[in-house]
Amino acid sequence: MKNRFIFSFETKVAVILLVILILVSLTGFFAYKRFSNIISGFSRESRPDMLLVTAKSLENSLSLAENKANSFSLTGDTLYLNSYYEAVHVARQKLNELEELTKYDREFSSAFNLLYSLSEIKFRILDDILIIQNKYRVQEALNKVENKNRC
Repeated sequence: MKNRFIFSFETKVAVILLVILILVSLTGFFAYKRFSNIISGFSRESRPDMLLVTAKSLENSLSLAENKANSFSLTGDTLYLNSYYEAVHVARQKLNELEELTKYDREFSSAFNLLYSLSEIKFRILDDILIIQNKYRVQEALNKVENKNRC
């Protein structure tokens, strides 16, 4: 009888330990899953928003294009003109990237369409300024030649 009681007691202890082991394992598993979700949430939040990064890059390209157009207008140096066209090209690439990022989101898509239209208007205005400045320089050069011929 004593062996049966000890065996029975040992069995009970073993079963209790097994239950405790299963509970600890389940608790560890769920804690790990929650911890993983928290970590992945932090990593998602810490990643840069590509829409914001691309929009900021577009803003920089537009400002650069305007600065280069103004520099060309003031100096007449074709280096600034080439830089202007490069900045316009980069800005159009950024517009294409933004279009890809916003094409499935209706709210952003309408905002993108407005941004695209305004950017193209800005490019046309800058191009017109460059054309007018160039015509002015040609006319000024012709006037100088004409004045030299009179003297």
